[in-house]
Amino acid sequence: MNIEMVFKVLAPIGIGIVFLIALIGAFLFKRVSGDLKIIIVYFWSVSILELVSTFLTNNLVLMPIGSIIDLLLLTILYLQHMLVRGKYQFILVGLAGLGVIPIFFDFINALSGSLDYIFYGSMYASLIILIFSVIYFIQTALFSHVKINDKHMSINILIFVLYLLNLLFMLSINFLVTENVELVSYFWIIRLVIIIIINIGFGYLIWKHGRTPKTSQSA
Repeated sequence: MNIEMVFKVLAPIGIGIVFLIALIGAFLFKRVSGDLKIIIVYFWSVSILELVSTFLTNNLVLMPIGSIIDLLLLTILYLQHMLVRGKYQFILVGLAGLGVIPIFFDFINALSGSLDYIFYGSMYASLIILIFSVIYFIQTALFSHVKINDKHMSINILIFVLYLLNLLFMLSINFLVTENVELVSYFWIIRLVIIIIINIGFGYLIWKHGRTPKTSQSA
């Protein structure tokens, strides 16, 4: 099996896993806590965008739409469920809000066909989400009164790896699009495998904490 066939096999598997997690999340939605509800909504949004992409000739317009949804959902996740409350959160809300501007220009450029695969708004959104993730790590490391929550730590690690990968991917997109297909295929496959593993991790958390009512969950 050559490298192209490997990608053709993995791509539908990755999409199938996303739809499966969205379906499982629909059944377990009422049984999980608020943080995992947001993760489930995240998978619903990814599934819907994936379905919509099959009807569009210009799939690039979905990138900024997905970015604004991700930024909104994960900002709510961190500010309401993950981070210690404080006045500094107003700064984080402001930084996240500023992401609307470059993402809007990404959308306009995608509609006009002048984007050339570079999504500055999506890069900004990934960077802001990474900042949220790093702040969570810092708070759990420095503040003795912050109890380490295994579920939150797992969510944070998965988000950190995913959006670090997204940021690196977007920074190198021109290389991945213009260079030799066989060479870059390895990078695409590695990225896809990592995303599949991360999604399986999210799916496991939803399944694990959805098996018992949220009132009885301790982590």
